[in-house]
Amino acid sequence: MFSRPRVPGRLRGAASSRVGQRADARARGARRERREKERQQLADLVGKNLTYMSQLEGLDVQLYQARPRLFLI
Repeated sequence: MFSRPRVPGRLRGAASSRVGQRADARARGARRERREKERQQLADLVGKNLTYMSQLEGLDVQLYQARPRLFLI
């Protein structure tokens, strides 16, 4: 049988699989970091909204329960 000539820059078999696994691991890490950053941004936004609402004059539980959509941003 004739063997195929080796093409420079191409990996075969196990080497190709290892490269793919490393790339997948890096992608998972990047996705995890992005999710953590988005969670932190959401937590900051919620905290800012709670601070803002706590400083509103005349806002009490009864008013908020009566018109919750009024306070959505």
